[in-house]
Amino acid sequence: MTLDIYAEEIIDRFRNPHNFGAIESADFEAEEYNPLCGDRIKLQIKTHDGRLTAKFSGHGCAISQASADILCGEIKNKQISEIENLKDDDVTKLLNIPITGTRLKCALLGLWALRSALKNGS
Repeated sequence: MTLDIYAEEIIDRFRNPHNFGAIESADFEAEEYNPLCGDRIKLQIKTHDGRLTAKFSGHGCAISQASADILCGEIKNKQISEIENLKDDDVTKLLNIPITGTRLKCALLGLWALRSALKNGS
């Protein structure tokens, strides 16, 4: 696959996210904001039988929104113990495109929201 195919995936996830929305009575919730560009991600997580469901809402560039969408898909049906140590590199690898320094904060905004949500609860 070429880089163009991966970039198309980012644009498609931005335009048609799979995990955009809200979760009523979320068990975990956090919102993160990037003041440099104005991107905002709110991440909500619900547990059921120890397994996770995640949704996000917010606005921003294609990378921040697609990254949050892909991250929600990645943690779906996992247990907290399986995701609580996700690293920055884990998320950037999921995107399958090179992330420049100026776009790194955009790509990690969903992960920051995930970390805050798990740390603080809802």
